[in-house]
Amino acid sequence: MSIVAQCPHCETKFTLDADLAGKRMRCPNFDCQQVFTVKAGARPTEPPPPPPPPPRSVAPPSPKVARPSAPPPKPKPPESSAKVERPAAARTPAKPPAPQKSSPKEVVWSEDAEIPPPAPPSAPPRSKGAARPEPEDAADEPTDRDPIPGIRRKRKKERGPWILIGMVVAVLAIVGFGALYLLRFQGQAEDELAKLAEAEYKKPDYPAAQKSFSKLAADYPDSANASKYKFFSDLAGLQAAVRSVANRENPQPALDKLKAFVDAHKGSEFARHTTGFGRDVYEAGKKVGEDLAGHAEDRLKKYQEDRAANAADLAKVDASVASGRDVVSLVEVFKAPEDSPLDAVRKGLDAAEAGAKKERDRSAAIAKATEQLRTPTDAVVQAAEAELSAAGLGTDAEAQALLTAARGKLREMVSYVPDVAAPRAAPTSAAASVLFVSPVGPTRRPPAPAPGDPPPSVFLAVARGILYALDEDSGALVWAVRVGPEVTEPPAVARVELDDGPTDLALVASNVGGEAGIAGYVVKTGAARWYQPLPAPAAGPAAVLGTRAFVAVRDAEGTVYEFDAVTGTRKGRIRLGQPNGPGPVVRAGTGLLYIAAEARRVYVFEAGAKDDDGSPKPPQCVQVLATGHLPGTLRTPPVLAGADAEGPGERWMVLAQADGPTVTKVRAFPLPPIELSADPKAPPEITAVPAIELPVPGWVWFAPAADGERLALATDAGQFRLLGVKQPGTLDRPLFPLPTPSQPAPPDGTAVPGLAFPAEESAFWVLANGGLQKYRLGLHPSRGIETVAVGPRHPIGVPTQGAHLNARKTAACLVVRSANSAGARAVLVNLADGEVRWQRQLGIIPVIPPIPHETGVVLAAEDGSLVAVPGADAAVAGRATVAPPAWMIADSPDNATGPTAVAASPDGSVIYTVTPVLVTENQKPLAKWLVRKIVGGQVAHRGTAVAPGGIAGPPVIVGDLLLVPATDGSVYRHAAGTGKAAPDTLTAGPPWAGDRRSADAVCFLTPTSDTTFLTSDGSKKLAAWSWPKTGNWSPVGKEWELNERPVGPGVVLPPAAPGDAPRLLLADATGSVWLYATDRPTQSVRRWRPGGGLPAGKPTSPFVLQPDVGGRTVVTYTVENKFVVCLDPDRDLPRWARQVSEESDGTLVGSPRPAGQGRWLVSDLGGRVSLFDAEGEKAAAVPIGLAGVVPAVAAAPVGGTGVLAPLSDGSAVLLTLPAGKG
Repeated sequence: MSIVAQCPHCETKFTLDADLAGKRMRCPNFDCQQVFTVKAGARPTEPPPPPPPPPRSVAPPSPKVARPSAPPPKPKPPESSAKVERPAAARTPAKPPAPQKSSPKEVVWSEDAEIPPPAPPSAPPRSKGAARPEPEDAADEPTDRDPIPGIRRKRKKERGPWILIGMVVAVLAIVGFGALYLLRFQGQAEDELAKLAEAEYKKPDYPAAQKSFSKLAADYPDSANASKYKFFSDLAGLQAAVRSVANRENPQPALDKLKAFVDAHKGSEFARHTTGFGRDVYEAGKKVGEDLAGHAEDRLKKYQEDRAANAADLAKVDASVASGRDVVSLVEVFKAPEDSPLDAVRKGLDAAEAGAKKERDRSAAIAKATEQLRTPTDAVVQAAEAELSAAGLGTDAEAQALLTAARGKLREMVSYVPDVAAPRAAPTSAAASVLFVSPVGPTRRPPAPAPGDPPPSVFLAVARGILYALDEDSGALVWAVRVGPEVTEPPAVARVELDDGPTDLALVASNVGGEAGIAGYVVKTGAARWYQPLPAPAAGPAAVLGTRAFVAVRDAEGTVYEFDAVTGTRKGRIRLGQPNGPGPVVRAGTGLLYIAAEARRVYVFEAGAKDDDGSPKPPQCVQVLATGHLPGTLRTPPVLAGADAEGPGERWMVLAQADGPTVTKVRAFPLPPIELSADPKAPPEITAVPAIELPVPGWVWFAPAADGERLALATDAGQFRLLGVKQPGTLDRPLFPLPTPSQPAPPDGTAVPGLAFPAEESAFWVLANGGLQKYRLGLHPSRGIETVAVGPRHPIGVPTQGAHLNARKTAACLVVRSANSAGARAVLVNLADGEVRWQRQLGIIPVIPPIPHETGVVLAAEDGSLVAVPGADAAVAGRATVAPPAWMIADSPDNATGPTAVAASPDGSVIYTVTPVLVTENQKPLAKWLVRKIVGGQVAHRGTAVAPGGIAGPPVIVGDLLLVPATDGSVYRHAAGTGKAAPDTLTAGPPWAGDRRSADAVCFLTPTSDTTFLTSDGSKKLAAWSWPKTGNWSPVGKEWELNERPVGPGVVLPPAAPGDAPRLLLADATGSVWLYATDRPTQSVRRWRPGGGLPAGKPTSPFVLQPDVGGRTVVTYTVENKFVVCLDPDRDLPRWARQVSEESDGTLVGSPRPAGQGRWLVSDLGGRVSLFDAEGEKAAAVPIGLAGVVPAVAAAPVGGTGVLAPLSDGSAVLLTLPAGKG
């Protein structure tokens, strides 16, 4: 009996033996093979009974066997024995028993069921009534087994082959049926498993989906969907990996999964965004990118928590950012158009990258600052602070700790160090220099001294690097010394006790030729007492405290040297650790030294303390005031206001600071009490907060003047301010503005330095806009306190140093310059009324090169003075000779309004000077020209004429008359007068300017004879004029038409042959030089071109004529201030052209000067005077021998082998050419 069982796992039905009911077995389905308990089902319908066997043979029934799920091994054919039956007479064969109905059993191997034994083979059934076949020889062969005698045994039939064939057919049928069954079953199983996997993926249950798809890919490798199974297996694994909660801490596994997936499936059809699964890949990549960005952020935060311990995390940030950017580019190909971009990922990566870069920049900045601050100075600290702030570390704790530690070291370095050094011999110079001090205007008699008045003072004035000592009464030069162009302030004066009694000693700081030093000179005589070198230029005048002098120098360390003013011994030095400002000052009545640094601080030193034996103690820093002033903004040294001595009372420190380019801010800081400490170290900084700040238009150039109750200051904007100072017992502010009249601003917005200095009680003198005006503070009955102008305004000039009051407090010496020239003057004015007692021109800046005169030369200065230098023996080598009054030909006018113009005859025998002046006639100002004629070294005429305008170009001498071009466009001829009744006159002549001339056009006049001349306004046209001495002017012929614009004036050459017309030489802007005959202006005789022997460039000096050794006229000029060119008018090619120097300072000064016999002197800014022979070879080069100065104009020969070179500092030097070169 059989039963039907069904596997609960795969729902496959099986027919089994009923004995297996209730037992456990394994499902025979190869795709399932799950263990289940067999449950009885419906019994199968039994087949109909087979036909009866043949009568003569009864085949034993086949045993019931269960059919195995797989074909069993082929059994061996069993040995069958034929059962012999004896025939019975008349007996009907018995009917075989009907076989029992049974169906085959299927047996499956399992752990609970044994395999049944195979069934014995059964004989094939025979059809009913069929007779058993007998062998052919059965009747012939007797058998011993036949028990019945007489009956023959039938021969056994051979049925083996048929059985075998039947079995093969059955096996084939079973195999075919099984194959068809398996194929159908497997197809159904693959579909079911695929549906299950897809459902798991959609849940999403990515681990289960990965397992299912992996099984599909493994079980059905030849399936048409095998690539799909593989894709989704990997995709499910990727999805599971990227959603791990540990990814932010360690994103590498998910990143590896992503890269592996993209490498394997980037070309898959399922990865396209059109399939919908490309989006899954894109989202997975997005998740990996987010985790990488988060990981980078976490690593960055961890690094920031402890940068030293977590240094490796910064590299992890970089690695994560780089991987994140790779992921972004990796998954972009899977993005669908409607998918959101990866902006958040990029933003996170950018933030992490920026944070890492910031940290690296921070580390670099910290490392650099650490290295910089190993040896701190204030400049180093400020530079480090600025760099740290620029790096965004202004509030960084580590950076601030570095700066704080550096400032602590810097404070510890503020100290005084003993540094004793004996004085040395002052440096000497072998140059034979000449100093010029000439009177300007009249010198008035000094007032008679009152009984007990101190003796007259000696005023010290600095102009263009030379210190002049001038006598108060006479204005005469007492002594002078070079201090260098960097020194602009007069020296401090110390009252010391010498062998001959109390003596004023000038402590003169100098910097000549790069050699800085300080020296002591006796003020009355100029005798040098001592000299000390300085490692750097002085920052300002010395601060004098008794016999001790403190000199601040401009170095990076902020060094202030202490000297003994009597002996010059250096005693020690103060070190601030930052550059010095304008210089130290002493608070009156105390030993306190206030040293303003270049920026941020003011240091206070106690320099007057003494020990128990009465010996001075080393200076000690007692206060550091943090004022916060910026570098370069402190305009003057500190001004100390309030109580002077150490008694009770309020005190203030006033700083004048530049606040932008056009404003000065006056700040008053209250001074805290001084507390001395036994600790030699500098005390901590005190933050100084200004009690008041007052803005003033313009910049202050000189320290405000103080009288105890008020401060007065003047600015370069022409403004004057009077400020009240708080007095004890009042409720005023420390500084408060007092009523001050408004002042006009300088013309054209130019900056004109101003100066204020005290007069008598409640009065001040103010020098602003070039004019000196007195102001007095008064009380008006109705208007209250007011400041009013007193007396007239005196035109003085622009101040270049502070006022120097005499010992009697009755006069002040001012050093000024003209607004229209480079001349400097010392002016002594009475404090009572402002009357000018005398003026002295300090130095000479010539307008033109020295003019040959007899055995010497004449110097014509810009300010109008003329000096005759007699010859080569006028100065002594190694000394500075003061020009005696006998050398003065003419002094400078005291009312000049512009530079002097000079005209000289070719031989220098006649010289004219024209100086614009402003005179007062009928109580009205009137512009005039002061004309002076010098003949034979003496003033032959001096007169003034009403000016038609300004001077428009160099004047010339035509015949023996002076022609001057004026800015009104006409040429004027001067006619000398005989006095007030018949003054000088200027007669208008021909126009020199065309209608289209530029506003700044310059007129050049070129005399062609004693009555004719040419005019040029810089255009391509020249006009020829005739102006007889006793007749009217008239044009001569037509205008000259030139190809190019002329450069400078032309020069007239002698005729080429007797009877010919004079020739005119002109240079144009292209560098060409043209030679014309004056009677044929339209035809050039000769032209010299650049490249044809001429150096390329523009002519830069006038032509200069000189006969050579053979008497032929040769002409020289300069090109681009580098080359000297010599022309022979009768030659087509230049005679020679030379570059004077290839050095950067080889720029030429002026035109070459004739030295006789065809030789030329050439000056340059390198401080050299070179001699060229007639063939253009350099015969000699003589240095000036004075450092820091250069030629002001070209040097000229003077007396034999001498050469006089006027210098830029207003002096001159006499040089001697080498032997054989004269």
